[in-house]
Amino acid sequence: MKQSPTFQQIDQSRPCRPAGERAEHADDTQRLLARPRAAGPAGVTTGELIREGCCGLRPPNRCLDLRKAGHLLRTIREGHGVFRYVLVWENPSPIPRGRAKKAKQAPLPQSEDWFINSTGQPRAKTPRSTPGPLFDSSVRS
Repeated sequence: MKQSPTFQQIDQSRPCRPAGERAEHADDTQRLLARPRAAGPAGVTTGELIREGCCGLRPPNRCLDLRKAGHLLRTIREGHGVFRYVLVWENPSPIPRGRAKKAKQAPLPQSEDWFINSTGQPRAKTPRSTPGPLFDSSVRS
């Protein structure tokens, strides 16, 4: 019978997760922007970009960075895993790629009424003359 893995083995087998964006990605993205700009309407393929080493081993990731910055790239499929990127429009003032920070929220006041706890607002004060339309026929006056 096989033994189950220990917690230490499970902890050691977790993949590394980067803490943030790597510094060279911004440089690679700028080099990638220059390449289709120089190529013009002919564009540039992923194979060319990898051979030149101008934007790492994953040009589609850097193209995504360019798109997030507001540039328009046309992607043309040329074969299995090969794409051609053509710069359609260059954003004159690229959008910075910072992460959105959550606004600080004030905690809702605690009350005995679940409605106030979930919405932060008091219930509407509407008096009911009857218990509701379902019971109108059963209510005696």
